[in-house]
Amino acid sequence: MRLGIVCGLQSEKAALGSINHPVAVAGASASRAYACAQQLAADGAECLISVGLAGGLMPHLKTGDLLLPREVLNTEGERFPTHPLSQDLPRPADGAPILGSDDLIASAEDKARLAETFGASAVDMESHAVGMVAQQKHLPFYAIRVVADPSTQVLPVSTSGAVAEDGSVNTMVTLRGLLSRPQDLPELLRLGRQASKGLSVIKTDGRAIIDAIARA
Repeated sequence: MRLGIVCGLQSEKAALGSINHPVAVAGASASRAYACAQQLAADGAECLISVGLAGGLMPHLKTGDLLLPREVLNTEGERFPTHPLSQDLPRPADGAPILGSDDLIASAEDKARLAETFGASAVDMESHAVGMVAQQKHLPFYAIRVVADPSTQVLPVSTSGAVAEDGSVNTMVTLRGLLSRPQDLPELLRLGRQASKGLSVIKTDGRAIIDAIARA
């Protein structure tokens, strides 16, 4: 099966390693993820997959937990069901819905509000856009997410705008943010460690799931 894969970050794409399917990087943007998924479908993808890190919304989830949601929601209440996966694949920490947001969710209060409002286990910025294209094109849709920041963690202000359009880290923006808010450095280092842990799960379990989908 020819897959079309959308990641938000270059590091997420790199974690997948050498893969014989096109992988587009949306730069942590719902609108770019939508455009990427449209192009992948136009190029002949037989199913669409959203892969990457996510922010936890439910308190029981921790850094490194694998999520294979049964559906993806957006903040308008639309639902994008995912295709069933084989039972012999790695078992997720949670199969509950995940939420797609057009905006970065940074505060613990906002995470708690979204969990209560939507019943979602985690949030990311691309899956809902990929799911929408899959629904429009009548293609199978999968979402493979790994928790980076747990529900109680507050993202530092200096993370805003830190992802460039190509999905790389905008070093100058990050450095300027740290110059104005040096107190953010410990939390940024913590986020880096959490991202590394999540990416290692994408490299192993995430890649195994993608290979199984391709064989289906």
